[in-house]
Order: sequence, then structure tokens, then C-alpha cells
Amino acid sequence: MHAHKAPVSPAERAFGRAALKLTDELDAAHRQLASVRARLEHETITATCDPLTGLSNREGLSRWMGGPDLDGVDTLTIGIVMIDLDHFKQVNDVYGHSMGDEVLRNVADALRHASRPGDFITRWGGDEFVVACPGADGPALTGLAQNLISAVGAVAVRGVSISASAGTNSCRRRPLAIDDADAAMFEAKKAGGRRVVAHMGNA
Repeated sequence: MHAHKAPVSPAERAFGRAALKLTDELDAAHRQLASVRARLEHETITATCDPLTGLSNREGLSRWMGGPDLDGVDTLTIGIVMIDLDHFKQVNDVYGHSMGDEVLRNVADALRHASRPGDFITRWGGDEFVVACPGADGPALTGLAQNLISAVGAVAVRGVSISASAGTNSCRRRPLAIDDADAAMFEAKKAGGRRVVAHMGNA
């Protein structure tokens, strides 16, 4: 009772003011930290995401693989499917780039639905896409690639459809041998497109 009736001393008032000030400063620091974290997350997404399709970009694929620090390190088998749309330039030339963009977005959606849960899809650039398929090689990888280009072939945007060619390669060491899958894809295109060609030197 005596403590409640006793007047508050100047020291206690000063301590109370200091505690309130410290609380306000801590709240401000937490808000600033949350803002910095949100900005960093946004910058990370922007750096690794293709804005048109919402797929990963090349930087995103590199980070998924662990970055350049792991180059030369053996890894589990990863199948690579390089996909290129056949005659996509004609879509832009005839129907305009807005139609081309819509086709690309629909192709991205088709690849998402046709890929397996653990696969990683990247818009490599323009009308090229890379699908990394952990654990897939040989005939299984060819089958996955065929499913992917079949899904692309089923895309229709306001009466406009597209086909795709694919090259495959499997890797057991980083960095991924995407150039070999790319070379196989060009063989598929030279053969008339709408098909899958496997790189013969898989390693």
C-alpha cells in the first residue's frame, strides 16, 4: 500500500521515459528490418524469374543447381530437355508480338502441367525453354521430352497453335551440359521439327 501511495521519483520518471523510447526504437528497427527483408525477397524473385511467363530464368536455374561454386562436383543424374518452338517468328510476324506473348504464356503453363513435380522449368530466352529432370536419362528422358512437346502442340490461342522440337542430354556433373541438349535440339529442327533427338554422348 505504501508503495502505491508513494510519489513517483524523478529517477523513476526518467527510467519510464527511457524505456518507452527504447521500445519505440525497437519497434522502428523491426519495421525497418521487415522492409529490408521484403525488398530483398522481391529483388531475389525479380532476379530469378522471367516476368512474362513466371518461369525461372537462367539465373534461377543456376541457383537451383547450387551456383558456380559447385561446378565440377558430381551430382545425381539430371536429364536436360531443351525445347524450341517451331516457326515461332511467324506467329509474331503474322499476328503481332502481343499474340506471341500470349502463346509463350500458354506454352509455359503447358510445360508446368506436363512436367513432373520435381522438374525445374526455365525460360532460357526467346522461345526456348529448358526443363531439368532429376533422375531421368535414356528412354525415360526421351519419353518425358515427348510428353512436353506434345503438351506444347496442344496449345491453341484464339485459333493459333504451335509445335516444338526438343533435344535431350543427361548430366552427372555440374555445370549442366545444356549446350549438348541444345545441339540435339537443332538436329531435331533440321529433321523437320515436332520431334525429340537425344544427344549421343550423354555423360
